[in-house]
Amino acid sequence: ASLTAPDVQTVTVSGSGPSPSARYFLDRRAGRIVIAANSLPPAASGRTYQLWGIQTGRPPVSLGTFNTDSSGRALTTLAIPAGLRIAVTAVTDEPSGGSAQPTTTPFLAATWKSE
Repeated sequence: ASLTAPDVQTVTVSGSGPSPSARYFLDRRAGRIVIAANSLPPAASGRTYQLWGIQTGRPPVSLGTFNTDSSGRALTTLAIPAGLRIAVTAVTDEPSGGSAQPTTTPFLAATWKSE
């Protein structure tokens, strides 16, 4: 439902050069985001990928962690905390279990239309 609902926003993001790409499906009504990543190498041992939701003027909020399979693909659904008005989402490489705030430079960032 989060992929086909009429009010779901979709954005495709990629880095420069031969780098990973992802498609995000933001379902504000259901309070979730689906990530479909490609060509994103599995996180190193002791590391994980973490998705952040960023509301304008506020610190990033963790939406959860994920990893890719050996082919560099991931398909995962993460919950959005109630009341979070996401303007930007971004992925970082974090220690296993995630971090309270980003500790590395974000990549695969997307800007969202306001509600």
